[in-house]
Amino acid sequence: MVQSLGIDVSQPPFNCDLTGVADCSAAVNLALTTYPGVPIQLPAGDLSFYSTLSITPTASWGVFGPAAIIMGAGVGRTFLHTYVANGPLFDIDSASRGGSYSANMARSWGASTS
Repeated sequence: MVQSLGIDVSQPPFNCDLTGVADCSAAVNLALTTYPGVPIQLPAGDLSFYSTLSITPTASWGVFGPAAIIMGAGVGRTFLHTYVANGPLFDIDSASRGGSYSANMARSWGASTS
């Protein structure tokens, strides 16, 4: 659902699960590719990711493509759980800024915490 503040990925057609049970990767990637530059809202809850979230500009974006804005509901309200095997949660490809960047900015479940 496109709102004035962005896209709530828990609403149709995205239907991201906020209980942490189902994978939200496809829902968030669909929102990122369908509405480039529109803020993506991750509501309060537990969001699980089993695949990398890819942010890749298209040739039609030109030199200054739309930014990817991903917002949670606030500290202690939106939790990202990454189950991506041997990869980052976020993969950002900057065609005009010299390459690809990645970041794992969520708790990697199954990784050692010691």
